[in-house]
Amino acid sequence: MSVQVPVEELAAVLDRRSNLAYLLTVGDDGRTHCVASRVEWLGDELVVPAGKTSVRNAETRRHVVLLSPPAAGLPSPGPEEDGYSLIVDADVTAADVQERTAERSVRVRPTHAVLHRPAVAPDGGRSNDCVRVYDNT
Repeated sequence: MSVQVPVEELAAVLDRRSNLAYLLTVGDDGRTHCVASRVEWLGDELVVPAGKTSVRNAETRRHVVLLSPPAAGLPSPGPEEDGYSLIVDADVTAADVQERTAERSVRVRPTHAVLHRPAVAPDGGRSNDCVRVYDNT
């Protein structure tokens, strides 16, 4: 089942997850680099505090992923999100260091988001159970 949801609802889903997500970037060697962060909305973009490796990767390869797994040990935000990871594809709009504070961040614009969880297929094999949250591709 896929459900299109405006970007404003993506903000609500992230908010229910305390705006916690992993930023995944790709380095020069093709390996994934992952950092945990608390994201903030700035208009229709997300600002993700990040280290120098993430910033360097985002400057070079302008497509990143934000991953927010289900919150273990926390009450479920609702049955529609039980056990789902939030996966957000995004385009980098800026990767920089704030001169005043020396804080590094990556700013991104979401292009696609789904809630994803493993499921059992009717034949007993593995499948998935995805719900589309946002798609601007």
